Amino acid sequence: ARRRRGTICYALNSKRSANAEIPSQIQFDRLVEVFDAVLTNCANDDGDRGLSHAKMLMMLAQTFYLQLPPSDDDASIPGDAFSEELMKQLVGRGFSNGDSTVCVAKGETRIKLGLDGYAALAMASAVIAEGKFTCTDTGVAGFTWENALKFEGEEWKRMDSVNLLNTFSILDDSVMPVKEDETPATLWGADKVDPAEALKGNGFLMESVVFVNAETSSPTSQNQDGALSPSRKGRNRRLYIKSRLTDHKIWSKDDFWDVALTQQVSESLAQSGVMSNFDRTTTRGRRTGGNAHEYKKYHKTKWHDLSLEERVGAASQVHAVVFAQLGALAHSMLEFGCGLQRSCAFVRRMSVQHQLPSSQRTMLLQHLIASSQDKAKQPN
Repeated sequence: ARRRRGTICYALNSKRSANAEIPSQIQFDRLVEVFDAVLTNCANDDGDRGLSHAKMLMMLAQTFYLQLPPSDDDASIPGDAFSEELMKQLVGRGFSNGDSTVCVAKGETRIKLGLDGYAALAMASAVIAEGKFTCTDTGVAGFTWENALKFEGEEWKRMDSVNLLNTFSILDDSVMPVKEDETPATLWGADKVDPAEALKGNGFLMESVVFVNAETSSPTSQNQDGALSPSRKGRNRRLYIKSRLTDHKIWSKDDFWDVALTQQVSESLAQSGVMSNFDRTTTRGRRTGGNAHEYKKYHKTKWHDLSLEERVGAASQVHAVVFAQLGALAHSMLEFGCGLQRSCAFVRRMSVQHQLPSSQRTMLLQHLIASSQDKAKQPN
């Protein structure tokens, strides 16, 4: 049973980049039945493999969709994600010209916050993503990335978006306007091929990557049909698999979410190599047959070997990983019908368990509240 379950999960995963849209209602209903059956099997499996498969299905359920016909309700979807007072502050800092579109630079990451909750991201590490965002009146933005690409091996490849930036404060001092002359080539290098074909082939709404200079661009000069500015009306008429799985019993188990966080944090820490960043190398000499030789010896650093400054740095890296994974899972709880109260309780419980700073816990809670309010505004 586990082998068949794994085969189904990985077969679905292989289809998500090229076949995310389900052609008909009948196929959509049958696929919902497959998801429901496999999730039930996962719920009865207490092992790590069952949890891993359930997490994969949770991600895939937010990927596969049925495109619904246009509706008159689309016209009533709110387009401006920012309050009037917040927009005044953003205009004052050069992030926007007042047209409800905000473009910011945070370190090596560039983010566009557009109409109808559309968000796009580009990173110096050659990563592109798009999805949805919400924003509180205090400027805390939260993101749900639906599509992501990374340039590897001379081509743009689909990637898991779980580790991408999921929340930050737009009004933070580290956030700056995008430079007027910045282009994708200056951000990630001129040796990368144009991602236009990869964007089209992987279901992106954006047609190309163009950085908008908020200080000088006018609403009429921006390409509203591509270039990080696509319409969201079509996206708002997508029916995702997740909408039919909100009542599944696996989501009602607090242990599922708790263990899922522990597993994701462990996997992310193993990939990031937090402690290995502090490993030390010593060079020693020895004589063999009258000849002098030097050799290097690597020391695997333990927590007690670190200085106070190094411990603070390591703890900060661990907190960043926990913050990202906790935010992603808490948002998934909302998406799968767990409700705001349970999602916030999960954030508080896990923040205490993982010793997350109170400022980060507050940001996550604000993001959840804003996301819940945004979902309440959306038409059924």
